[in-house]
Amino acid sequence: MNIIFPCLDDVSFEDGHAVFDAIVDGESVSCLVTESALSAASRVDHIIPKRDAFSIGQSTIFEAITRLIRTTPGVSVVLTWADLPIPSGLFS
Repeated sequence: MNIIFPCLDDVSFEDGHAVFDAIVDGESVSCLVTESALSAASRVDHIIPKRDAFSIGQSTIFEAITRLIRTTPGVSVVLTWADLPIPSGLFS
């Protein structure tokens, strides 16, 4: 499965969420990253612009979306904080 993600300039931010299309085997798949997932992926403990949070957490976000796309191919993706790995020691 070949997945191509957009550059940061092609990600829009609507109502606190990041929205973009990933290209999966030549087909467009709509992706939405919730505000809570943006915060969790960036692992920043203070308020920052959504674009900055996406940039900081981009690799974590793309890894999680890849996992979801492989699980449910051809379906739009909504990434929430629950879809992200929890770093060890976070709740210790």
